[in-house]
Amino acid sequence: MAAVVFVLFLRLFIQGTLGEWIVRFLENSYHLERWDAMIIYQYTIRNNIEIFIYVAVAISI
Repeated sequence: MAAVVFVLFLRLFIQGTLGEWIVRFLENSYHLERWDAMIIYQYTIRNNIEIFIYVAVAISI
């Protein structure tokens, strides 16, 4: 049960606050426009969210 709660929390965190932090990091570190940073975030992290969830479940077991 704890693993399920952890995964749900992780998913909400990744899609919300963490996503904004990553986009801001890309903007500031690589001098990208916001739109470009959001596209990179979309293609690299959000489209692969299932992999992150599977890894989180595997680690928590």
